[in-house]
Amino acid sequence: MDLQSGSAGPGWPAPSAGPQGLEALLPPPPPRPPGDRRWLRWVAAAGVLAVTLGILVVPRVIRAVSGPARGANAYLRLVRDGADDAAYASLCSELRQQTSAADFVAALRAEADQAGHLETFNVYRSTAEIGGNTGLVEFRAHTTKGDLAMEARMVHEGGQWRWCGSRPQPKSTGITIHFP
Repeated sequence: MDLQSGSAGPGWPAPSAGPQGLEALLPPPPPRPPGDRRWLRWVAAAGVLAVTLGILVVPRVIRAVSGPARGANAYLRLVRDGADDAAYASLCSELRQQTSAADFVAALRAEADQAGHLETFNVYRSTAEIGGNTGLVEFRAHTTKGDLAMEARMVHEGGQWRWCGSRPQPKSTGITIHFP
């Protein structure tokens, strides 16, 4: 190579200044069609749909599952505090049809004599039918005569979760599987 003139020596072509031959005759490639990014629109739409469903559905599911626990807490608070008339009013219609307010108060007194007066309670599990109106809560109660492990059936009536009876929790060993 001749360093002083900057030209290539024999066997080396001179550097190209632009397209040569057929490349110079072809038009530039067309821009990418907009359909190549269509997947991005689908992903964005699916994301917006998922967020919208999360905003609308998740709070409803939480309210549905926690509703029986809130109703049980309200009922147990009334019983603990001796508000018998209000506790009777928070019973489900099935129980109110089966017993009068006076009989209900008498039953509460008999239960307090037998198991002790309710001092504290802890509703720790709540299940509800999705789209249904019944639920089950499990709670522990501390009375003046000891501790109890109970479960109560709750029914959604008139916009409220109402107490519909309780019983001791069944003794269980091993794994429990529930098929609806």
